[in-house]
Amino acid sequence: MRILMVFLVLGLAACEERGTSGPTVKSTTALGPLVGHGAEFHPDNIEPQQIAYYGTDLGFTYIHEGQLHFLFGDSWATEAYEPIEASTASRFDDSFGTVALADWPNPAEISEDNMPLVKLGQNPGTTEASAMNPGHAMDLGKTPMAGFSNGKREFAIFNIVKPMGCVVDDDCDNGLTCDAGLGYLGTLFSAEEGLTLPCIEGGLCQEDTVVDADGNAVTGSGFCVDRTSTVWADTSAGRISSVGIRQRLGLRSTTNPKEYSTIHEWLTNKFLNVTATMEGDDRVLLWGRPGFVGVGATGRSLG
Repeated sequence: MRILMVFLVLGLAACEERGTSGPTVKSTTALGPLVGHGAEFHPDNIEPQQIAYYGTDLGFTYIHEGQLHFLFGDSWATEAYEPIEASTASRFDDSFGTVALADWPNPAEISEDNMPLVKLGQNPGTTEASAMNPGHAMDLGKTPMAGFSNGKREFAIFNIVKPMGCVVDDDCDNGLTCDAGLGYLGTLFSAEEGLTLPCIEGGLCQEDTVVDADGNAVTGSGFCVDRTSTVWADTSAGRISSVGIRQRLGLRSTTNPKEYSTIHEWLTNKFLNVTATMEGDDRVLLWGRPGFVGVGATGRSLG
């Protein structure tokens, strides 16, 4: 689970000689890992104690105050998947790091022997990598999806991978409606930790998604779905794919980079995989798609 930096060598000269319309890629070279197994540690992560960090699975970047900031996904301390922050009992496992732009090598000088050194967030006085806390459990499968800066403060979007249970349409927002024929595998949607996987009622699928104050299942409860999504269809796969997932927008602390206060949480299906960038000082452009897999054979695109 390593983040690799790939350097593309463009055959510009060859294109010009042949009179073609534009450049083509001549070759690609994997230069090596930026973080994780095989990557060189930043000096600040070596003293006083070397950080325990084996690898991660995602990486999103943005620039803030002369630093290139990395928001990493599920991260592990060892090859055996031990948590990076054992002190928080695995409730948080998403790491982060920075590279000072002044220290970033000239692109022409980046090589296997001259890779940028990422300074990972580290809990002071420990070997633990710091894990982001957006005010909601971020265990396996829950990750940051984007980060951005307005020049003064830093923000991140977190996919907390939890649907919204419902009994009637009014329990849903953002135009979503209730599909009472859906159940779940895993943990209750109202439980912060663990995964809640929508499924069609029957078999191993837990039929009722909502419980009352006494912990009793509410008959006829299901999940909020977006029937206007391009992945929705009146099929088992289409109904499951159109379930809305909660996203959280966080404001990063100016004193503790692992902490985020929640600005907003919304329920969406169209932006399960989202990217964000600042447009000016007070507008954010978001674009994304309603999932990770499209099935062209059944007419289910990721439009």
